[in-house]
Amino acid sequence: MTSFTVPPGVQRWLRGRGFFVDPSATAAIASSRNLTFVVRRLGVRALAKFAATADDPWSAREQALLRRLDGGTRSFSTPVVLEGARGRFLVSWLAGSTTYARRRVKPQIAVDDDTRIGKALAHFHASGSPSKQRVSGELIERLIWTTPEDYAGLGPASLSLWRAVQAHRSAQKRLTALLTIDRTMTALCHGDLRQANVFVHRGRVGFVDLELAGLGDPARDLGMWIAEELGSYLVPRDRSEATTLPQLRARLSAFMAAWAREAAVLELPGQSGHRERAIAWAGEALLRRTYTITFHDGAWGEPELHLTRSALGLLTQPRFWARHFLGAP
Repeated sequence: MTSFTVPPGVQRWLRGRGFFVDPSATAAIASSRNLTFVVRRLGVRALAKFAATADDPWSAREQALLRRLDGGTRSFSTPVVLEGARGRFLVSWLAGSTTYARRRVKPQIAVDDDTRIGKALAHFHASGSPSKQRVSGELIERLIWTTPEDYAGLGPASLSLWRAVQAHRSAQKRLTALLTIDRTMTALCHGDLRQANVFVHRGRVGFVDLELAGLGDPARDLGMWIAEELGSYLVPRDRSEATTLPQLRARLSAFMAAWAREAAVLELPGQSGHRERAIAWAGEALLRRTYTITFHDGAWGEPELHLTRSALGLLTQPRFWARHFLGAP
C-alpha cells in the first residue's frame, strides 16, 4: 500500500491500548485482505489487522489459528496475538526479513533459505487446525463452474483469461481433480504461501498472514511456493527478480527435498504423488497470479498470455514439468 488513511474508530481502538500507527512502515508492507497497519508502543512494533465487518470469518479464522499455535513450535514461528476482539486484533512482529526481500539483497543464500522453508513447512502442515474449516478453493470453482454473475463481473482482460482456461478441457479436468483431492486431505495449509508471507531470521522460519489457512492438500502450499519462483522466472518484474534455469532448479529441488524428508518423518498425509500434484497446483497458482493482474491492472498482453500458457502446461503435464524443474525423484 502506498497511501492510506486511518479510520477514526481504528485510531481510538489502538490509542486505547497505547499503540500508534507507523505511516512509513505501514506503506512498505504487502497488501492484505484486512486493513493492516504497522503500529508501535514504547518502541515495540506490532501488526494491527482490521476486518471490514466484526463478523468477518477470515479474521476469526486467523485469530483462532494464531492463538492455537501460540508463537509456533521448535520448527517454525508465527505471530502471537497481543490483543483481540471480533474483527480486529494485534499481533507481535516477527523478527527478520521476508523471503522476497532476502532474495533481492542476498540471492546467494536462497538455496539455504529454501531448505529451511521446506522443512519448516512440513512441520506447519503437521501442526493441525483448531477447526474443520478448509482452505479456500474459490477461484478454482469459479473457473470450472462460472455463473452468469461471475461473467458479469469480469473485465475484458479477466474474460480473456477465463476463455483461455475454459477452452482447455484437459486443464479443467485437472482443476476438478485437484479440488476433489484437496477436499479429502487433512493437513493444515497456509493457503497464501507467498514470499512476502515467509520470514527468515537467524535460520528460523516464520509464517504470517494465516487468514486463508485451513485443512487441505499440503501439495497446494508446495505448488504456490513453486509458482512464486516460476512467476519471477517466466515474467520478472525487474532485474532483481531475474533467475536462470539452474538457479531455479537448485532452489526448487532444495525446497521440495527438505519438505519430503521431513514429511516422511512426520508421517504427513498426501506424500504419495506430491511432486506431480505440487506442479499442478503451481499451475493453479499461476492462474491466480494472472487473474490478479487482469483484475487490478486490466492487462492482457504477452506477459499475461505467457503466464496463462505456462499454467495450462503445468496443469496438464505435471510429470514432465516435475522432472524438468525438480529433477529425478
